[in-house]
Amino acid sequence: MTINEREMDNLPTHVVACAARYRALTDGIERNGKLIFWLLGAFLTGQAATIALLAKLGVRDMRFFDPSELQCPKTLDVVLAPGFGPALEKVRRDFGRPMRVNSCCRSPAHNRAIGGHPRSLHLLHNPHWTYPSGHAQAGLPVATCAIDIAVPDGPFRGALIAAAWRHGFSVGVARTFVHLDARTLVLGLPQTSFLYN
Repeated sequence: MTINEREMDNLPTHVVACAARYRALTDGIERNGKLIFWLLGAFLTGQAATIALLAKLGVRDMRFFDPSELQCPKTLDVVLAPGFGPALEKVRRDFGRPMRVNSCCRSPAHNRAIGGHPRSLHLLHNPHWTYPSGHAQAGLPVATCAIDIAVPDGPFRGALIAAAWRHGFSVGVARTFVHLDARTLVLGLPQTSFLYN
């Protein structure tokens, strides 16, 4: 089934833009299933793609994270910056243990409600950050490139920080969670670490 106008109306704006660019290739987008895939870094959830479409677009499903773990709890949207999903999968593979997600994607309203930083890299569409020149989406607002992982104890925290740092993630350390973000990969900013109060 190909995308039709009625279906396009039900998709987020950023997805419509990506889908329009690849419409010639979308001979296999289906409306059911739980496969998650990205076009130019925009995640589509709740849709399955045929193997042919996946092969044409060079996209992969996420092995270690379920879309329900990554979505904004208010809007249920999952929009990840290009490269963030694959980089996160590498950290998880290297870490070798399950990770419980506290927070990933956030709408501006949800971010405000939980006291998140107004320029948070958790935001679905961050007007404060844009993709750098030379990027396929240069000048567009950056999508989510941060995740908070619950930490049950010190050894878990230390191992997670080490794995994330090896893969170029910046790290924020709190008592009950570790914040990981891909500011270096996505925005070209220096890798850093910081503590929460």
